[in-house]
Amino acid sequence: MKRMKIEFLYFGDCPNYLLALDILDEVLSDEGLDWPVEMILVTSQEIAESQKFLGSPSIRIDGEDLEYSSSEKKEYGLKCRVYQANGKTQGFPTEQLIRSAIQKAKNKNP
Repeated sequence: MKRMKIEFLYFGDCPNYLLALDILDEVLSDEGLDWPVEMILVTSQEIAESQKFLGSPSIRIDGEDLEYSSSEKKEYGLKCRVYQANGKTQGFPTEQLIRSAIQKAKNKNP
């Protein structure tokens, strides 16, 4: 199986990025994957726009955001990101969202 590139985008004042990183690491470990995680610290509006940064934390697998509907979003900037989980909003992606994105990437590139 091809090793996929994972980009983890965040800004330093985000209260949720470490939790999201822990969840990502746990899922990768559970799946037995050693895919590299590139940490991308976003420090300015210019970087946010050039990286198409939808908020912190954001995770892309092989260039694709965890939330596939996010490709329609264009509000880039230094802000916290919210995710939907069981009808509620929270500041980090769920384990299931990360796991689903990894499975999709694995199926796309066996």
